[in-house]
Amino acid sequence: METMELIIETAFLAFIENGYDRVSLNEIIRRTGLTKGAFYHYFTSKSELIQEVVKKYFFTHISNTIGAIDGSGETFREKMVKIYSNVLNVNIRFNNYQDRIIDRNEFMHLLQECMDMDKDLRKIVFEQQIKTISTMRKAIEEGKINREIRDDVDSLDLAELINATVRGTMISSVTLSKKETEEKLKKNMETMLTLICI
Repeated sequence: METMELIIETAFLAFIENGYDRVSLNEIIRRTGLTKGAFYHYFTSKSELIQEVVKKYFFTHISNTIGAIDGSGETFREKMVKIYSNVLNVNIRFNNYQDRIIDRNEFMHLLQECMDMDKDLRKIVFEQQIKTISTMRKAIEEGKINREIRDDVDSLDLAELINATVRGTMISSVTLSKKETEEKLKKNMETMLTLICI
């Protein structure tokens, strides 16, 4: 597992520093210090690498954030505050490169670049969104049962709207400061909560 982790971290840093399109597998192999045989035992393409980077760092963060609200016993409003507080708090640390931290803006820029070029990654991100929307829908249904959310609100539509709001804010974070992004998402979520909560 240590070799695989080294490859993933090295590739991730190379993609962040130079752009996904401008980094070759040979460059990543050189940076890791591995032989080609050792490297290809784990990965055979940049597409595999970027998918693993996204799964390891982004999906884990999203899953942990969404998982924290699933069955947590908190009110719907508390769950939404937890989501917008946690989802933007992306600071990635490495085991092999401890002096380097990847922030949300760097990561979102890379994710957007890679999704434009890699249809398999787009599919994986879409599948993750379906899981996120399903968890959100469950939280909304619980909010209706607990009389926190208006009954006339369609749960699926609202879950998709919350997901789109969070995603849109994260994508726009590439051009905004961390503070501006957090304020924008908080304002958007508070507006939504005012409209749907009883």
